[in-house]
Amino acid sequence: MSFEMLKSTVLIAGLVFLALITDYLVKRASESEAGYLSWYFILSIPIVLLAAAGWLQAMRMETLAGIGLLEASISIMGLTLMGTLLFQESLPGATVIAIMLAFSAVAIQTIWG
Repeated sequence: MSFEMLKSTVLIAGLVFLALITDYLVKRASESEAGYLSWYFILSIPIVLLAAAGWLQAMRMETLAGIGLLEASISIMGLTLMGTLLFQESLPGATVIAIMLAFSAVAIQTIWG
């Protein structure tokens, strides 16, 4: 892996981590009666703005397909863990199969793409 590819991978992983933080805050806001006026939602806004600036840089470094593959795989893992561990959401069998198929698609693209 070249230094440029490593740099873009770390940037994209960091941006997805910011997105996961935002997702957590928005999920908490959705559970609040205050909704859009809750501190959870208000705190998510500057994070989204920061991430947008980062995505601009990432898109200068990587193709959209490459970004999509990495973003999707990290998001699936992160949101699944967040939902099950922090929000006690269940994972029906069909969802588990869909997650495995999504990772299979990422693996196929990575290997043969």
